[in-house]
Amino acid sequence: MKRNAFSLSHLIILAFCAVFLFTSCDWNDSPEMPENAFRELLASMDWGNDTCYVYGHKTPDSDAICSSLAYAGLMRSLGYNCVAKISSKANNETKYISRLFGFDIPALKPSVTPGTRLIATDHEEYVQSVDGARDSRILQIVDHHQEGDMATPDIAFIYRDMIGSTCTLVWELFQEAAIPVDDAAAHIMLAGLMSDTRNLAKDNTTRRDSLAWLSLSDQLHLTPDSLAIVYSAMEEFLTSYDGMSDYDIFISDYKDYDISGVDVGIGCVEWKEYATMDNLIDRMLSAMPQALAEKNRKMVFCMATRYAPNPDSESASKIVATGTYILYYGEGAREVAESAIGPSLREGVCYSEERLSRKTKFVPMITEILSK
Repeated sequence: MKRNAFSLSHLIILAFCAVFLFTSCDWNDSPEMPENAFRELLASMDWGNDTCYVYGHKTPDSDAICSSLAYAGLMRSLGYNCVAKISSKANNETKYISRLFGFDIPALKPSVTPGTRLIATDHEEYVQSVDGARDSRILQIVDHHQEGDMATPDIAFIYRDMIGSTCTLVWELFQEAAIPVDDAAAHIMLAGLMSDTRNLAKDNTTRRDSLAWLSLSDQLHLTPDSLAIVYSAMEEFLTSYDGMSDYDIFISDYKDYDISGVDVGIGCVEWKEYATMDNLIDRMLSAMPQALAEKNRKMVFCMATRYAPNPDSESASKIVATGTYILYYGEGAREVAESAIGPSLREGVCYSEERLSRKTKFVPMITEILSK
């Protein structure tokens, strides 16, 4: 049976709906689900005798790591031998928040052997997953992106909704499984949720993200003001590239895509020293040929957020995002970038006055262009 998430009130309507990847139930006509349907579904899965590994995407951000950690913990609470791993190193933001909130970052395991049982969080593209995932046995996907090539009818449980954070989806599944969220899990999920929604300020944040944020922060006795201070420090660590090479900066928040048969890579960078933005652009352009070769892409892009002094002198934030530079490199990359954004400012650089999201704006833009 297949499951696509649509709203909290309709969680786990599985047993009485023949739901496949491209269809959905009429929720209003669906019969009541038996108690513990989620647990029954989990019990029906082929868990085997070995460890099932839970992974977020490659070059993991805080949401990828925290969702895999929290979901592995939920599965263990239900009796399943699940362990979170990472396929590449954590970024500075995740390292900071793990120290502050007192949880360990999963151990590095960059590949898996054929037949390994996996659960994927915060992604559903093979190209973004741990090496060896194509020959693994994927039991579940919990994700807040568009449907990817990992999602097939063979997977018993897919919980997908394009909301602000995967950690919100994991929090909802704690509720569905009737497993209390302990403080350790609450810290982990709150960290990932704050990161991916920019502490509820990102434009794709939903009411469900806000409900999860409120529940977790109340449980931990953390006030909005205290979390604003925490998030400000998180941003500083996320945008701190001290000691990193230009290439490491470019891939610090990077994802691969297969879009209509075209191998594409997209990195995102935040650079709050707005006076030196031109220098950052030059550095990222110099790193992109290496990324194209090492990642085996046809074209690569870099989304660099532009900041400027905040005109609101009474605001706590001294600078604000004012737009997005789209850097491009590779065969056909200029045509794609200019079709999506507009004429180049100079070779390799386009600019949008809008702060673009990779997930909700730029990827759909170039998908439409490459699909023609």
